[in-house]
Amino acid sequence: MEVRKINNHKEKILTLSSLLHDSAKLLVEDKDKAFDYQKRILDLLDSIDNETSKEVHQVLSDLFSSQEKDENSLAYFIEEAHQLIGLDLDSDYTYKPLKNIFSNIDIGKADINSEKYYLPSKINAANSFPVDKKEIRDEDLSKAASSFKTELMKILKSKDSDHWADNLYSLIEKYGWSYPERKGSKDTLVDHVHLVTSISIILYKNSNQEEENEKSFKLIGGDLSGIQSYIYDIAKINSGGVSKRLRARSFFVSILGEAILHQLLYKLELPQAAKIISAGGKFYLLAPNTKETEELLVNTSKMINNWFYDKFQSELYFNFASVDFKGKKFSDFGVVYEVINERLEKNKNHKFKEFLEDNQSFQLDSQYGANADLCESCNKLWTKEDSDLCHFCEQDLNIGKNLTSANYIAYKFNGSSTNYDIKLFDESPIYISLLEDKITEEKYDLLVNIKDDNISPAVPEILGTYSSYIPTFTDRGEKFELCKQCGDEECTERKNYFEDFPYLFSCLAASSVSEREEGLQALGVLKADVDMLGSIFSIGLGSKEINFSEIVSLSRMVDYYFSKVLPENFAKAKEVTYSNCSAKLDKNYIVYAGGDDLLILGPWDNLLLTSFYINDSFRDYTANNDNVTISAGLSLVKPKYPIAMSAQMATNEEERAKESGRNAFSVFGESQKWDKWLRVLPLANLLDESIQEDYFSMSFVRRLNRYAGQEKRYQENNDTKERKWIGMFQYDLGRNFYDNKKFNRDKKMQKALDDLVDLFLEEKDGMRGVENFKLPYHWSLYRNR
Repeated sequence: MEVRKINNHKEKILTLSSLLHDSAKLLVEDKDKAFDYQKRILDLLDSIDNETSKEVHQVLSDLFSSQEKDENSLAYFIEEAHQLIGLDLDSDYTYKPLKNIFSNIDIGKADINSEKYYLPSKINAANSFPVDKKEIRDEDLSKAASSFKTELMKILKSKDSDHWADNLYSLIEKYGWSYPERKGSKDTLVDHVHLVTSISIILYKNSNQEEENEKSFKLIGGDLSGIQSYIYDIAKINSGGVSKRLRARSFFVSILGEAILHQLLYKLELPQAAKIISAGGKFYLLAPNTKETEELLVNTSKMINNWFYDKFQSELYFNFASVDFKGKKFSDFGVVYEVINERLEKNKNHKFKEFLEDNQSFQLDSQYGANADLCESCNKLWTKEDSDLCHFCEQDLNIGKNLTSANYIAYKFNGSSTNYDIKLFDESPIYISLLEDKITEEKYDLLVNIKDDNISPAVPEILGTYSSYIPTFTDRGEKFELCKQCGDEECTERKNYFEDFPYLFSCLAASSVSEREEGLQALGVLKADVDMLGSIFSIGLGSKEINFSEIVSLSRMVDYYFSKVLPENFAKAKEVTYSNCSAKLDKNYIVYAGGDDLLILGPWDNLLLTSFYINDSFRDYTANNDNVTISAGLSLVKPKYPIAMSAQMATNEEERAKESGRNAFSVFGESQKWDKWLRVLPLANLLDESIQEDYFSMSFVRRLNRYAGQEKRYQENNDTKERKWIGMFQYDLGRNFYDNKKFNRDKKMQKALDDLVDLFLEEKDGMRGVENFKLPYHWSLYRNR
């Protein structure tokens, strides 16, 4: 497998030395004890018999020496990078637990009431949740140190050191996320190492420039626009399988930003460490401020958007912006970060400006000839010959099929390829392949592991995530039993089955109330995102001078929850219960989740309960800080309803939740705080079970809803006439229950009614059921329809 080689051998050694200079801090085994990490890394390198290790050993020996550095030495650039970020090299390392990045966020919504810390460990869905400080033991450190050393030595002993930079980047990211850079520091070790590495390389590159530039650094920002419109814009749901195309489009737009970022790194000959942030279709990249960089940025922007303009009729657009700055600005990186976001936001209002200024007009692509028809799926692009679909919708079907077995994403930036799943751009093409195995005959420039956290020194591999989860059937009988319940005779997949057969939208809808003969078969569509994320970044971190590590760490951990924690927890087939109502997480379909938002489809009743789990899980993940919350909206639709309109309905519900004060959930056209909905779940479950047991009739529940409406109007208008419902309710109870012989003989029915009166009328935690009856009413109505 071919690898992008850093052309300059000195740059390679500098990159490796920068990545390794603090890595031995991850070998600390005791809390609160000074650890000579410098000697440890030198001893490890000394024990390895290859030329690259010897060269890195020499650079680090020079770096750790107290002698003044020669400006021509590689150690000089690493030392200079430390000075630019306002730090001196520390001679030893004392481990103190790293505080959870969310613990100190304060945007004025609530007092901060807890402190949580990260367990020293490799990052995964379970370990990313913070713990109490007292739970962190020396055994945790020694376990992590042993695991890190094993993986580190595996890389350093590998023969081909051209892969080391990529491998070490991910290895340090995997372990260094939960360690402070030094005792008492808020900075994570991984962010410190990556920043020092990128600055060192840029300083070295700048030293070879003929003209010195006062502002020697360039922060590049990239942002893909039109994501949601493109994902949902599937005109006909019966033209080739909407679920396949939906997950394919979600993957396609998620990979676009990553592919462009990796190509820039490749062309600029920069290490992965120069990637500052990459999440939710947006990235930030640190580069040297040279003419070559500026030309590459201009040409890349023009090339990409020319392709979007030509192939996608301008539906997608990639927005670039950059900020040139001096090295001393690293101590106040928040200012640079704010400026580039302002420029990105401004550029969004001038999409395809260069085309309009050249007086070009928007024309349909006619490359398939005069007899071509519009694609049956997207209804926008021309069909291919002998096909009802355009090139990209056919590509969707191929991607959707291969995604279920893909473990690795392979990139090729140089040359041509005939064996690929996706080709991006006509000029400077990027070839992307979805692989089941990492070792292939095809030569790739980069391999992203989305399967597990095992790094192979045999390939140019880094760790990544693909934020999707697709529920599948475990056996043939389960699938065909659900087909009977669904009853859709027009379904083309009705008689088909293979291993890991994915749930179709009709399957998800049929899974609603699947244990019953009655009940509404509907698809739930959930949208959610983090409240006031802009304020969290701009003022929530609490200091006037926001540093690099805080911004990067916060962005990484928010994205990690959505892109990694949720999909992994869904895949574990975990069952969650609220007020005796259960939901299976693995029966939900994550269309996308990353950055700070998500879109999930699922059986409506299952997804409604899953929404509460997502909020509770996110609260635990963010140390229960009331300044960091999410809002969500859930809509109910038939499985054949157009996905764009379904998503818009969920968006409307989400906006209602935001408008009601945030930290809220909107469903059935009403928004409440998360905890208020939870308080009425017992009432919802009581009504549902009582209808099932024939204690209450549906007409009685509808009358309860009418009484609740009258009480609401009384609360809003203070009209005492609306309070007539109280007498009507008492009459209702007397006529239909207390005077009923069956009721007087049935103790369980009596208990159910007593509980109903209590939950409906009595105030609990400041609220009565009659004042918040929307969810109980629709839950019981739809589950017994």
